[in-house]
Amino acid sequence: MNEILKLLNALSADELDNVITCAGIILEKKRKEEAAQALEQEKKRQQEIEALERKLQELKGTPVPAPKAAPVSARASQVVCPHCKEMNAADSIFCSACGQRIAAATPAPAPMPRPAAPAAAAPAFAPTPKSTSGKVFFPNGTLNKWEALPDETSVRTPHEVTLIQPEKTGKYYYSMEVTNKRLLISRQHVAARGTSTAFGMLGSLVTDLAGGGYKPWAEIPLTAIRSCGLRDRKEFVIEADVTFVLKNKKYDEFLPALVNKAKSGI
Repeated sequence: MNEILKLLNALSADELDNVITCAGIILEKKRKEEAAQALEQEKKRQQEIEALERKLQELKGTPVPAPKAAPVSARASQVVCPHCKEMNAADSIFCSACGQRIAAATPAPAPMPRPAAPAAAAPAFAPTPKSTSGKVFFPNGTLNKWEALPDETSVRTPHEVTLIQPEKTGKYYYSMEVTNKRLLISRQHVAARGTSTAFGMLGSLVTDLAGGGYKPWAEIPLTAIRSCGLRDRKEFVIEADVTFVLKNKKYDEFLPALVNKAKSGI
């Protein structure tokens, strides 16, 4: 403990603030894990009690009631992301770990038919006429780096972008690389970048716990993109089975032409 205190005392104010931020992130994750474990233990305890009650009633020769449903409060307190299995608050729309929409796993009721609406003005970015194939892929920590596909060439090396949708939590820095087949988005946790200048064993440990450098986050096949272009002259929109809204002028001119060329089969 004394050695750790000495290391902390040697850090600058900014470095110590980054360590505290990272420690808060780790503590929040630990609390989520402990809450999930407590919920699972309580569920097992209820199942054991119900099993004993049924056994006792069988011995007495009385009818066995159906198992009790879990309390509504327990079911509604948390929700598991169907994509990465991370625990999230019940009112979450996007997963705090992988960024995918949680509500998409629960089928919504069929909408009531509506009268036909008048034709709207054409958007600034129009969908391409050809059909698409493929879907957006989220590695969810299964990859340490993107591997090139056969006959794949890089069109634009990674450049940092600001991600507005599907998640804008401020926890990550994002970069995007463009190839002749895919758009590859990677991300790095802010705490990892903030502690990269810390020295010694403590700095390396905190950086590793925070997620290290940029890691693969989302792969968007060019053939899966329905539309691609600018919105309001400042936001860059990519629509596939997931809609991405980003900011970076380095992609504004050539990316729509590249997408249309790939989708036309040229």
